[in-house]
Amino acid sequence: MNKNMLALHYVKVSIRQLLKHKSQTCISILGIVAGLFCFSVCSYYNRVMRFGDKAFSTYERLAEIKEKGVPYQLNIQGSDIDKIGPESFEAVAFWRNMKDNLFLDETNYCRVGITLCNPDYFNVFPTHCVEGSLESFVMQGNKIVVTTEFVKKYLANKSPLGTSLTYGKGKAYEIAAVIEPYPVGMRDFIDIYEVFLPLENLQEYCSHTLLLKNSDDAAHLTKRLQQGNFFRTDRAKIVPEVTLASEEGAQYGMDFWVAVIGLFILLAGMINFFSFSFGSFVNRYREFNLRFTLGEKKRGLFVMLLIEQSLMISMAGLLTLALIEGLLPYLFSISPSDIRDQLTIDNESLVRYAIQYTVWLLIIAVILITCSIWYIRRQIRAWGLRQKVMVGHKHLMQNVLLVVQLFFSFLFIMATVAVQLQVKENDRQANPRLSMDEKKNIMVLNVRSTPPLQDEMQVFLGYLRSRPWCYKLGYIGCDWVIYSSFTEINLVSDDYFDVMNIEKKHRAGESFCYVNEALMKTVENDSLSNAKFHYKDGNQDVYYPVTGTIAMKSESMSASQLCLLPFSDDMKIEKIFVRLAENASRSQVLADMKKEMSKYLPVNEPFQYVSLYDEQVGGGLRVLSGLFMICSLICAIIAALGIYGVIYIDTSRRQKEVAIRKINGARLTAIYWLFGKKYLWIYSISSLISVIGCLFIFILGNRYRIIQFDYTNPFLWIIPLVLVAGVVLFTVSWKIYRIAQLNPADIIKSE
Repeated sequence: MNKNMLALHYVKVSIRQLLKHKSQTCISILGIVAGLFCFSVCSYYNRVMRFGDKAFSTYERLAEIKEKGVPYQLNIQGSDIDKIGPESFEAVAFWRNMKDNLFLDETNYCRVGITLCNPDYFNVFPTHCVEGSLESFVMQGNKIVVTTEFVKKYLANKSPLGTSLTYGKGKAYEIAAVIEPYPVGMRDFIDIYEVFLPLENLQEYCSHTLLLKNSDDAAHLTKRLQQGNFFRTDRAKIVPEVTLASEEGAQYGMDFWVAVIGLFILLAGMINFFSFSFGSFVNRYREFNLRFTLGEKKRGLFVMLLIEQSLMISMAGLLTLALIEGLLPYLFSISPSDIRDQLTIDNESLVRYAIQYTVWLLIIAVILITCSIWYIRRQIRAWGLRQKVMVGHKHLMQNVLLVVQLFFSFLFIMATVAVQLQVKENDRQANPRLSMDEKKNIMVLNVRSTPPLQDEMQVFLGYLRSRPWCYKLGYIGCDWVIYSSFTEINLVSDDYFDVMNIEKKHRAGESFCYVNEALMKTVENDSLSNAKFHYKDGNQDVYYPVTGTIAMKSESMSASQLCLLPFSDDMKIEKIFVRLAENASRSQVLADMKKEMSKYLPVNEPFQYVSLYDEQVGGGLRVLSGLFMICSLICAIIAALGIYGVIYIDTSRRQKEVAIRKINGARLTAIYWLFGKKYLWIYSISSLISVIGCLFIFILGNRYRIIQFDYTNPFLWIIPLVLVAGVVLFTVSWKIYRIAQLNPADIIKSE
């Protein structure tokens, strides 16, 4: 038989084998698809954060000036760089990133990612200039640079050169150049910045990056900086150090842990896939033995098994790519705009990563096949056609892998419940006087960054009060944090107390000062304050007599103390709280607000209803909660598929035994126990390991104040145990019931 015929024979045998065991094939492929898709998405952010800067040709020469032993940049100015001397480096980029409004014409504006930078920015971070020239981009100039994505979104994809845009206090800028977008993850930023404006001056503190002439110059420049006194600081002595971007250690942030979560899902899918694969190899023990007897070489068997595994992994990879191209854009399209902005994904990069992971799975499959052939060959030499020992090893491996799969399921369900408890605790601390339903019935309008609305604020407030669905309305003028004392100050209207169910201890029009319990303790411990809240406004000391205490938590993560002071008419309103009437139609509220807010909002930010509950919970916890919920569902499905595959093989192999037991009078409960006792042990072992592991994590998290909820809550433990038990019980009992209902005569006849 020539090589072509032999290869065709192996392909036919592989396809026939896959079609013969359709259930196992589908379960294996679906498990890999679920794991591969989840891991590709979850690991995407970790990869772009690690490799964003590596796309630049200047990467090896990029450096920052830091304080020795501190992972953050030193705050330096342009004048500091002038002291060092330009001969020490090729260029230095100063920049500051932000999300801000940019007016396209007199009435329309968009909220985009803006980078204020100096001209050297484009030398330090080189990019392809598609149209125009970067030479006209100068400090304090009126020329700006935009990306091709900005042109596509807001300028109808036409040549934008010479187009005038307005930013800040009415200053007009002219587009001088169009560049390719910078890579996601550049400088550890997931946000995309599409407009580049010139810095007004370099005396403001900005982020910086040096472009050295040679990477070896970092050590010489560090020595020079440490010998001189180049930087202004309040501290007596700092030790500067020049750190190359290529030598910076990995910073393990949230993106890393999300990637770990995705890896767990992929492991669950891989365990399911390779468990079935190894079981399939062992079940074909006699076939392989016969092939070896007839002169089959190990190489031929390797090729045949590799084709089988490659077909399944390739199909799984193609299905994953289809989900990335089809399902993922849809999921993003229905997500809230704030979440879409935080979770920007480049589909092209994601597809490339998914293909890489598929190749790695093929490599792992090669290793598995090699080990399996070696193991089978060794067993054949030792035991001949006696398959009992191998079957025992197969069942032991499958049972261990099922324990691991159930452990992952329990872990993610536990995490989902834990996040929900954390959300409840955050909600309770934020304002215990309002129930969850009441908070969901309070609409929050953040109008801080809507200039057209600020000009017509009184008209807009009148419109809100005139609506039949508006029951109460209050607002905050401004809020800021005094970082030195960890105190957040909110300037609020009188009606704010009614909206938030806060008991008022002052009369209308009177000055007031309400503090939370944490700030009250500080006031009481301050012997000089005489029960007054005291802070510095510039060089002036300001004192407010405390009117009462409030059970509220600060919104800022960097402040534990909260103070409410009176709003004055000369301030700008930055946040409006509208308490809806009890019988208000949410659809009517949305329709009215969309119509009215379309006059004021940016063209790229349509109105979305945000409740007080959503704002207090925060987008991060909502994303985390959704992520864990999806992962729990995927892990439960993979575990159910794995259990179904094992019980399917188990019941099929023991059909004759079941028939004989039924003939001898065995009841349904006896057949259930015959098969179910093994899965009861598997469930018990996985639950015990999961409970011990989770308890250790919760105790550790509580010690470092990461976990704030009560982990002794019985529902935290009961819900995951019941849900995992339900998955096992439903999957096992359904298949056992099917096998128990078969006619014993038909089974024995077929045997």
